Amino acid sequence: MYYLAYGFFYLISLLPFPVIYRLSDLLFIILYHLFGYRKELVLSHLKQTFPEKTEQERQRICKAFFRNFCDVWFEMIKIISMSKEVAAKRIQCDFQLLNKYYEQGKSVQIVGGHFMNWEYINVSLPLFQPYTPLAIYMPLSNKVMERLVFYIRSRFGMVLLKAGQLSHQIKEWKDKPYAMVVGADQSPSNPGAAYWLWFCNKPAGFIDGPWKRAVTRHEPYVYFSIRKLRRGFYTFSIRPFEENPMHYTSEQLVLKYAQLLEQEIRATPENYLWTHKRWKKGWKAEYAAQWVDERPLPEG
Repeated sequence: MYYLAYGFFYLISLLPFPVIYRLSDLLFIILYHLFGYRKELVLSHLKQTFPEKTEQERQRICKAFFRNFCDVWFEMIKIISMSKEVAAKRIQCDFQLLNKYYEQGKSVQIVGGHFMNWEYINVSLPLFQPYTPLAIYMPLSNKVMERLVFYIRSRFGMVLLKAGQLSHQIKEWKDKPYAMVVGADQSPSNPGAAYWLWFCNKPAGFIDGPWKRAVTRHEPYVYFSIRKLRRGFYTFSIRPFEENPMHYTSEQLVLKYAQLLEQEIRATPENYLWTHKRWKKGWKAEYAAQWVDERPLPEG
């Protein structure tokens, strides 16, 4: 089954970009207009985050989001046969900060959010900077799609480490400089152990691993930003987060990260992954010990 799936998607990936985007337009019509896939979820997230905007403004953001969302999946398929030359034309990168740390022999931790097109991170980091990039990933339940997605994301050299096995798998890299990428905005699997704070006007849990690891290691943390220039063209950049996070508490670091993330969301809301059920695990009073925000705890 895997080879049938691979052959099918490989043939699609050979299509020129104009045809790819016509297919994306068709998918948009199906998801947005015919089935309304998670449309109410997206609108509820937008209303929560942007109560000051009109319903019409939120509808426009929702529509733009779904267009970008459909593009992401066809751009992901395109990676199967994408050449380095095509990638260089479509992905602009400013990785000067990584180059500096690499010359100093330091490993770095890269934190960012799920902005479109996050799948191109797996192309840009292996190709356009000197580190061996590592990324933590959650395996898919469908074994065929899991193998295909693993191939796509690792095709240019991204090393994928399975979530839950990091402490074992990272041993191979303990004496080598690496850049580890973490999309630290996902919903935590264990909300009782997460850090809780206000995020987009609602209490949200954040995974604690990256921040607890930060205060125990001499590794700089940097923030990964994505900007969509136009359809199919992106600019990626690395900016400072904390040169020596050991000088801070993990609670201070997760608060700073959430603030940067929310600033980026407010700047380009149509590019954030609103279909993700980010707040599906709601706040409970029993999590009070895990509240790290300077603002008051939620009532109830």
